[in-house]
Amino acid sequence: MAKDLNNQLRKHGLLTTEDVPAVFIDSFFDPENNHEKTEFDTNMAHLRTKLQQAQYFQCIDFQEAKRDIQIAKEKAQTQKKNSEEAKKAKVKADKNTELAEESLKQVQKQRKTEDDEAKVAKEAQKDRLKKARADQLQASAESTPEVATRFTSELRTEQNTLSQDFPLLLNHSVEEMKSVFQVLKKGCKENVESVILELTPMVQSLSNSLKDTLMNVCIQSELIDDEFSFYLVREKKFKDDKCNAQTDLQDAELKAEHTKMEIIQAEDEMRLIENGVLEARKAVEAAKRKRDETLGWGIAVAVLFPPVGIPTLVAALSAAESNFEEALNQEGSAKTSLRILEDKKNLWNSHCENQTKKVTVIEADIRSLEGMMNETRSQQEHISELMKYVKGELLFFSNLDGKGEVLKNMTIGSFLLIPVVNVMLDLVSYTQTHKASSLSETNWSKMGSDLNELKTFCISITIKMSPELLMDFSDFC
Repeated sequence: MAKDLNNQLRKHGLLTTEDVPAVFIDSFFDPENNHEKTEFDTNMAHLRTKLQQAQYFQCIDFQEAKRDIQIAKEKAQTQKKNSEEAKKAKVKADKNTELAEESLKQVQKQRKTEDDEAKVAKEAQKDRLKKARADQLQASAESTPEVATRFTSELRTEQNTLSQDFPLLLNHSVEEMKSVFQVLKKGCKENVESVILELTPMVQSLSNSLKDTLMNVCIQSELIDDEFSFYLVREKKFKDDKCNAQTDLQDAELKAEHTKMEIIQAEDEMRLIENGVLEARKAVEAAKRKRDETLGWGIAVAVLFPPVGIPTLVAALSAAESNFEEALNQEGSAKTSLRILEDKKNLWNSHCENQTKKVTVIEADIRSLEGMMNETRSQQEHISELMKYVKGELLFFSNLDGKGEVLKNMTIGSFLLIPVVNVMLDLVSYTQTHKASSLSETNWSKMGSDLNELKTFCISITIKMSPELLMDFSDFC
């Protein structure tokens, strides 16, 4: 169906480069029918993969393309009219044909220019999206725990969705491969050309299915890279926060120690002031006794000796009381200062305690983050190793562009099918070893066994390779 659609688009001049991907979605499938449900889930996984690869485009581009289509239709009508007139005037028809061919070359040249510009715009859009993603990652990693948790949760949700789609996509690729082998098994006794003709659309379908599966793995790899980059930025933030907290703690400890020394000094001054208060109190008491003793001699004394010494005694008492009051005021001020210093000391001690707890919490966060980084780094290494094997198997395909002569001495089994089966076996092995395969209903052991049987059969295939069956996996090499 997809091939017929693309042929129609090319026939009407609407498609000049790659095929338009097509997926059949049966929205009226029977959920109780396991086969229909599996087909629906698989095609939805294909559709999701295509959508995740899709790029944004502007409506104005579509309008411009629409005008090009109208121009192409008008040119086609003109050429048809010229063709009819050419029957009457061959010379004129030949000239018109030359003009039409030249016009077609110009159109193709223009289309190529537009395609190149579209490719550049697509890459630019991809770079902008990548930068926006990196900015979001940076901001989330340096933000609050709530924002950081939300970002990683969204990342893992995307990863889980892709992981759930992966078994469906890989299983579909294996089924496509089995269909190819069914044709080859019966085709060994039939006309080779008819077999190649029948295999061509099937191999194309197999190629597209495997590309969707590999694209799923590539997107998973990108998400794992994003997660690791997030952890790196988050770790730097934690270490910076720890450094700042430790610096603040050291500063607080110094100030607390300085305040402690101020308290010791204030307590020493307080003792001196208290001694001064005691001495001042004794002086007041002595002045009062002396005054009272003097006044206690009575009137006779006052008559015989005029009150020459009484003003002196009163003045001495007043001075002693004034000194005592000043000493009390100094004592009150000293006590107030001492209380302030004690509050200051308690404040710094509390701040030191809080900063110590903060450092402890950050250190725990860093240890937890290191565990997640080790796990993510392990995932990176495993998936990188997988794609290295995949690239090694598929690299030969991408190096054959324009080298069709090489195919003459190769069979379909050794050249086309064994590398593809090996890629599928790598994917199965990776899933069994590094993923929670128990979460999927797929029987990975049976799938691996089936693929090994197909690989064994490949050796017996003698049909020569044909350029029509060549697959393009350059995006993954």
